[in-house]
Amino acid sequence: SCAFCIVSGAPEGWTAPIAAEVSAALLRWLEPEGNLKVFGGEPTLIAGELQPLFQELRRGGFSGWITLFSNGIQAQRLVELMEGTTN
Repeated sequence: SCAFCIVSGAPEGWTAPIAAEVSAALLRWLEPEGNLKVFGGEPTLIAGELQPLFQELRRGGFSGWITLFSNGIQAQRLVELMEGTTN
């Protein structure tokens, strides 16, 4: 019954856009074949922001794993995000 839960379809929590500097910082910090873990929130809520970030990391030479922690309610959105087809 959390106000920010994706199950209700209307999160009321707060969010901030992913800053442009994030991909550059991640490319400096991540090992090229490492594992980027995304957790601490529901990634399907910001799929439209995560997809360009992931694409930028790939273009920048990151070839490792991207691990998303999700409650799975929006499984199709997760598949689309990882396949690069999110709108």
